[in-house]
Amino acid sequence: MRIPDWDPEFDMSSVDELYQQMRDGKPARLETVHRVALGKLVPVEVTSSLLVHDGREYTCGYFYDITERKAMEEALRESESRYRGLFLEFQALLNGIPDGLTLLSPNLEVLWANPAAARATGHEPQDLIGSYCYQVRHQLDKPCSNCIVLETLRTGELNETLQASHTGRSIELRSVPVRDEGGKIVKVIEIGRDVTDQIAAEAERNELERKLLHAHKLESLGILAGGIAHDFNNILTGILGNLSILRMQLPEGHKGQERIDRCEKAVSQATGLTCQLLTFSKGGDPVKKTIELRHLIEHSVSFALTGSNVASKVNIPDDLWPVDADEGQLEQVLNNLLINAVQAMPRGGVVRVAAANLVPEQLESGASQLKQYVAIVVSDDGEGIAPENLAKIFDPYFSTKETGSGLGLTSAYSIVRKHGGDISVTSEPGKGITFEIIIPASRHAIGTDNNRVHRVVTIGKGLVLVMDDEEYIRDMVCEMLSMMGYEAESFSSGEELVQRYRDMTREGNAPSAVILDLTIPGGMGGLDTAKAVLEVDPTARLIVASGYSNNPAMANYRQHGFVAALAKPYRLEDISSELEKVLNGSDAP
Repeated sequence: MRIPDWDPEFDMSSVDELYQQMRDGKPARLETVHRVALGKLVPVEVTSSLLVHDGREYTCGYFYDITERKAMEEALRESESRYRGLFLEFQALLNGIPDGLTLLSPNLEVLWANPAAARATGHEPQDLIGSYCYQVRHQLDKPCSNCIVLETLRTGELNETLQASHTGRSIELRSVPVRDEGGKIVKVIEIGRDVTDQIAAEAERNELERKLLHAHKLESLGILAGGIAHDFNNILTGILGNLSILRMQLPEGHKGQERIDRCEKAVSQATGLTCQLLTFSKGGDPVKKTIELRHLIEHSVSFALTGSNVASKVNIPDDLWPVDADEGQLEQVLNNLLINAVQAMPRGGVVRVAAANLVPEQLESGASQLKQYVAIVVSDDGEGIAPENLAKIFDPYFSTKETGSGLGLTSAYSIVRKHGGDISVTSEPGKGITFEIIIPASRHAIGTDNNRVHRVVTIGKGLVLVMDDEEYIRDMVCEMLSMMGYEAESFSSGEELVQRYRDMTREGNAPSAVILDLTIPGGMGGLDTAKAVLEVDPTARLIVASGYSNNPAMANYRQHGFVAALAKPYRLEDISSELEKVLNGSDAP
């Protein structure tokens, strides 16, 4: 056989095979290239047969131009290669996603599963293929009654549900139908997503939103309560101040003095209510004075247990040290603990309150070993607190009571800490609960009459300016000052007072002292007025007064230019005492 001279790349090794094929009566086909005009090589397909004539063999053949077919084959190979790569990438993606994917037949046989779906059942992907989903997932011999795949096969719609895996994780399942060209469901894709952490995060977010809403409500309540307490303290100031004026006008031994004592005690109880209102208002820095604890403890026990079926046992030594404390705030702490004790014993019982002096060697490591302390212990016979809740008892919003706000013990903890002390709790379920408060003892002596009744009123002289938004308080304070020998002028706003002070200073006749109400609705309040007065006279003697007794400016009055503070309600004796310290120079820090 002669090889065509137009076939420069023909494979000579196939000649014998082609001849044998033609001798067997079959046409021989081959693909090669043919050089056409201008030297261009064209792919061709050659078909040849063997003819025998007169004992000689001849080959007869023809060829086709297969350029277009070759181009199509090359395009097909490229397409297959590209889609094969995309398939491998897609398969890698399906195997790598955290969601479990399972391809199921209409009879629930597993046709394919990715690693995430296999892990959810505790198997490998290849172990699932050929099994039935209800076998490997639920160890059942028939489909589940609530199977969402069966529901998808029945309705032809996507379905979803939430189930627990064999490890207890929460799995969100979705079933998606796969249809053929005729619309018949031939397979179902089941998608499983682990939503355990998502559910926990959602629950945590809902709890935070609830607490935030609660905080906003409490903030609104705090603004309302603070305003009510301020107005109430103004009213009590008018009552208490006029009682003290009346006391001064009555001779010693007059039977009216006993009535005044009773009225003052009633006002003192009402003042305790304003302290409860101020629990919800902002501020809270203590306005400290040296106090004796016996009266405060006995009054708190009497107040908290009135009307209840709970008895009390109080043990206070005669030599108990005084403390430097905000009497209203400390009473609030005791009231919170005592009311909790009463609520812990709905069928009655005994609440025990004891106090003692603590020397440094008796203190726990958390307290300063350089100070002396006074301890107050409150215990009850209630059900106690479970160990898992004991560590959270002072946390904001934590409460074991359905109707509790979770703020009583939190505020008690905050108040005690702001007094430089500490509060601890011990409890055993079924055996009650015990709170121990320790507060630094005072280094100052205290008078025999600690309740501010019948204090000596000091007679003085000089001009005192008074600013308050309530006319009846201005008139009352001016009358008090007149009874003590002072001259007095009153003002309803800071602007008027500052102008008067400026005029008097210019005339060389500066006032002896100024009493400024902290809050003036619609006008210049105590802080701004004090700043303006001090610009006129840096040596001005300024006393701040407020019905917001827990306002930070009351506790830290020196930081705002004041030399003393009067918490409403106050008596004539209180003004006398503060003026004596201020004008005699005994008000040094």
